[in-house]
Amino acid sequence: MDEQEPSPQYLKGFNVGYQIAKADPQLLEKLVKSFDQDKDYIYGLKMGKKQLDREKLLRQLKQINKKEKER
Repeated sequence: MDEQEPSPQYLKGFNVGYQIAKADPQLLEKLVKSFDQDKDYIYGLKMGKKQLDREKLLRQLKQINKKEKER
């Protein structure tokens, strides 16, 4: 399978989206809604937030699993 490399705009958006989602998720939502020009960048912003959300969920699941094992 030949996978396509992500564009530089997507990567930049992903990293910025991840950091903004950590600091102020509501600001990220406003930014995403206000931009409609660079679709790769905006998609990267959204995916950066989703990655942060996944990591938070995994940490929560690990904590729950750890507490269950301690019982």
